Amino acid sequence: MGSPSAPLHRRCIPWQKLLLTASLLTFWNPPTTAQLTIESRPFNVAEGKEVLLLAHNLPHNLFGYIWYKGERVDASRRIGSYVIGIQQITLGPAHSGRETIYFNASLLIQNVTQNDTGSITLQAIKEDLVNEEATGRFRVYRELSNTTYLWCVNQSGASRSDPPGWSCPGQQDLTVFNMSVRRSDPVTLNVLYGPDAPTISPLNTPYRAGENLNLTCHAASNPTAQYSWFVNGTFQQSTQELFIPNITVNNSGSYMCQAHNSATGLNRTTVTAITVYVELPKPYITSNNSNPIEDKDAVTLTCEPVTENTTYLWWVNNQSLSVSPRLQLSNGNRILTLLSVTRNDTGPYECGIQNSESAKRSDPVTLNVTCEYLLFLCGPGFQPKSIQPEVRTLSSPQVQRFRPRTLWPFYNQELPLSSDDITCGFVLFVPDGPDTPIISPPDLSYRSGANLNLSCHSDSNPSPQYSWLINGTLRQHTQVLFISKITSNNNGAYACFVSNLATGRNNSIVKNISVSSGNSGLSARATVSIIMGILVGVALM
Repeated sequence: MGSPSAPLHRRCIPWQKLLLTASLLTFWNPPTTAQLTIESRPFNVAEGKEVLLLAHNLPHNLFGYIWYKGERVDASRRIGSYVIGIQQITLGPAHSGRETIYFNASLLIQNVTQNDTGSITLQAIKEDLVNEEATGRFRVYRELSNTTYLWCVNQSGASRSDPPGWSCPGQQDLTVFNMSVRRSDPVTLNVLYGPDAPTISPLNTPYRAGENLNLTCHAASNPTAQYSWFVNGTFQQSTQELFIPNITVNNSGSYMCQAHNSATGLNRTTVTAITVYVELPKPYITSNNSNPIEDKDAVTLTCEPVTENTTYLWWVNNQSLSVSPRLQLSNGNRILTLLSVTRNDTGPYECGIQNSESAKRSDPVTLNVTCEYLLFLCGPGFQPKSIQPEVRTLSSPQVQRFRPRTLWPFYNQELPLSSDDITCGFVLFVPDGPDTPIISPPDLSYRSGANLNLSCHSDSNPSPQYSWLINGTLRQHTQVLFISKITSNNNGAYACFVSNLATGRNNSIVKNISVSSGNSGLSARATVSIIMGILVGVALM
């Protein structure tokens, strides 16, 4: 017989030997509950050719086996036996020199004759000395003489693309000239091939740290290929699928799948690159001074946290950072320094970090740029309490709310300052107040169902902030208090509280409101108690 590993397409091989090669390559792994059977290949064999008897469903706990000629187990008809443990074959009296016993219990009979037609029996001896027997049969026919045989095949050699059965283009496979035509049974070839270059799926895509990596390898191969995985040249496992849960950046690298065909002895490999990246954290901005003084302080803004292998970006007022001699970037653009801030440097400021896989942007940060001003502690009709001015700071939005309303007696020209003079670094205004507020209308009594609409006013520079308290409880921060359809439940002491941010002084007034509904209202003692409570609350604000 030819070598089972010889490629079928290189030269012509007798079909009997092809069958024998395919049979001996059959993987032996029978079900434990299946019945022992004998298969003849072929069943009809020409005289002088060979027949292979295959044993199927051998028991697992096999001690050995014996082949007998005929259908009976008879020592005189024993062809030969094989003991598995010592791998020893012993020939029997019925051995003709044409029989070959194989380790998988197959029996090959060469140069068959008409006398070989009939039955042949296999006795399988298990380790518990319980025997199983099966009988196979084949028929030997005399090959015709003076006959021409024609074989047709679409290609000169066998390949994986050949159809399962070989056939001629006409109506028969085998033609005998000037005689009757007979057609053979189909013969299926098991063409060994591959493996082809394997493919790895999914395609190499970046993975986020913490995800699961699940790669599958496939290669066209007969028999089915055996797969092995290597990561950065190191063997990992012998499976078709590679699964790694909760991957990190340490899992980045070169992943190679190797496909091996045990029949052809060939190997093919494919390599893919896997990149694992860490999802960027959301950055945030820290400042060494959130309330800088105009034309005096420098501010350092830092983009946090420190992140490796990233690029830092800055935006001001939703625009990319422009080039300016007062702006300096350092520490890989992570730190932005504003030299000598101005009122136009309030922002908002944003920073961002990005790498090749993702980008993140911080929340906006706004600077409260303040300015120094000279504050003369004067009031209307009074001389300055101090000739030396007091330097204080105030943010730009607060400065813009101030409006001078008095003359400055220490000016040679007694002219009020206009709002255009409200700038940093100069005398701004003479703050005063707040004076005792006035609540209008002056009415104290109301009918049930009417609307209560109270307005509070106090002379103050700058304008004061107003708050309303009812029976000692803060109600709202407005100059006007409105309550629709009042009832007797709205009886009580109504206090208007005013405060001046510039002078730091407060003032208040209390008005007792009575709603007529048949009740006498609050007693004088209750009213006094409420008023005292309001005054105490005001003092604590």
